[in-house]
Amino acid sequence: MPLSPEQLAANRANAQKSTGPRTPEGKSKSRLNAFRHGITAQVIVMPPEQMEAYMNFNKDLYHAFSPGNVIEKQLVQTYCDTQWRLNNMRANEISTFALNHEDTAHLIENDNPNVQTALAAVNTLSAKGPELRLVSLYESRLNRVLQTTLKQLQEMQAERKKREELEMHDAARIEKVFKMKGEAYNPADDGFVFATKKFEQFKSRNQHLKEARIAERVGYSRVKFLSAVQNNE
Repeated sequence: MPLSPEQLAANRANAQKSTGPRTPEGKSKSRLNAFRHGITAQVIVMPPEQMEAYMNFNKDLYHAFSPGNVIEKQLVQTYCDTQWRLNNMRANEISTFALNHEDTAHLIENDNPNVQTALAAVNTLSAKGPELRLVSLYESRLNRVLQTTLKQLQEMQAERKKREELEMHDAARIEKVFKMKGEAYNPADDGFVFATKKFEQFKSRNQHLKEARIAERVGYSRVKFLSAVQNNE
């Protein structure tokens, strides 16, 4: 549908009001940064502050999930990006209410600011209904992706950790035989793929748990404990 002369005039007037940043500081803030993502190999473009927030967000979630292989890394990245998009949708919803309040609150005659804000929110639901429904639809879709991804990731990590635990038990038993023969043992020679640091932590934890059981059995008596450890009870 063609625009009326009045609408064209209004659009031109609005365009004159916002011509973008003019100062060097403003232009610096509005510039875009780009980087090639290590997992997706895609170039991502964002404003600098948003890029920093995105990178920190990814870093924190990667640390929380600690993916152990490339498939887990991909699932974690999917989770990160989906949660990031979901957070943005929620922020957009809040901004819609704030923007409509800014534009229409003065039209509501009431001396109580709280009442004015509440009525402006109701007005937003009416005036921005289609936009808010669309946001809600996107949120529902993103939530489904998020929950599916999380379920897949948790199941995969649980299976991997269980397998690693069994393999480290086997590797620890083989290592004792090598020690008995006075030989060094490398778990990788038998096809074990877990990290050396993780294997050392596993053995240390098991040793501490064994000592804790002995200490509990002897009533935390130092003399009895040392005797039991020495006798390998």
